[in-house]
Amino acid sequence: MKRYIIDNSALIPLFFDEEGTEFIHDLLLSLESQFCVPDFIAIEFSNVLATGIRRKRITSAEAAAHLHTFKMLDIERLAFPNVHELQDVLDLATRSGLSYYDAIYLSLAEKEGAILVTHDKKLITQAKLEGVVIYRG
Repeated sequence: MKRYIIDNSALIPLFFDEEGTEFIHDLLLSLESQFCVPDFIAIEFSNVLATGIRRKRITSAEAAAHLHTFKMLDIERLAFPNVHELQDVLDLATRSGLSYYDAIYLSLAEKEGAILVTHDKKLITQAKLEGVVIYRG
């Protein structure tokens, strides 16, 4: 079974009609695959919704519906990083120039031996340098 780590940039198109919508939808419908995210993605995703409301891109009701759908997705939320892994992620973020958040996704993909799903160009570049496989639709 293939294991995927999905970052927020790849997940967002499920909720906002933008480039990548079909890509992530088709991936999530694929059989014999396991999808995982670090548990903080709920906070990161909710921040996107709050920003969408402030920018009048979505209404509060739409945000509530998106949040409900998000909670229902068949995606495993992993407690990562734990207190023992914080330094490794910090080292990766510092060495690579990635944000700490993006370094979490990359570090988790490395730890799990998983395929990283992202639309973030800087993260894609760094994942290649780290030898992490990237999923492309």
